[in-house]
Amino acid sequence: MDLRQYKTKTSIKQAFFELLSERDFAKITVANILERSMVGRTTFYRYYLDKYDLVEQLIAEISYNYEQTLHLHLETEDKNITGLLDNLREETRELLLLRRIANKELEIDSMLKNHLMTIFQNTFVDRVKINRPEISVNLLSALVLELLICQEKGIFQGEESEIDEIFDDLSQLLQLLRNN
Repeated sequence: MDLRQYKTKTSIKQAFFELLSERDFAKITVANILERSMVGRTTFYRYYLDKYDLVEQLIAEISYNYEQTLHLHLETEDKNITGLLDNLREETRELLLLRRIANKELEIDSMLKNHLMTIFQNTFVDRVKINRPEISVNLLSALVLELLICQEKGIFQGEESEIDEIFDDLSQLLQLLRNN
């Protein structure tokens, strides 16, 4: 993608997220996106079929960025979880905005979970021996999605002490399940 295409798609993306933070998805039209992004109709339709396709492509793009950030984090010596969360902050903000979309045609949580499952499958399964990867990856994806939802609701702020507490709580709960 050349610089002009990148700038155009970035402008469309920014305009869409601004509009989504101001109003319901159902009330956002392609015309609104065009006006806010200062992009022509033909240009928009060169990249997207409609606003639904825009959302699907945004989820795929954000998921790809998540995966790249996770790979980079695993390759570095610094395993600071707060640093990882800081690197994912913008994508997380965008995902949380996308979660506001309540539409039968777009099952956002389901799409997000499927993308997260793919990311974790690609990122972790080759690195560690997991006895039941299909279950473990599914559970990890559901857990991460729930953490995003908690963050959206203001329950979880993403600070390292909170993350450590959550991991401790999960370990205790898993140990309790194992012992019973």
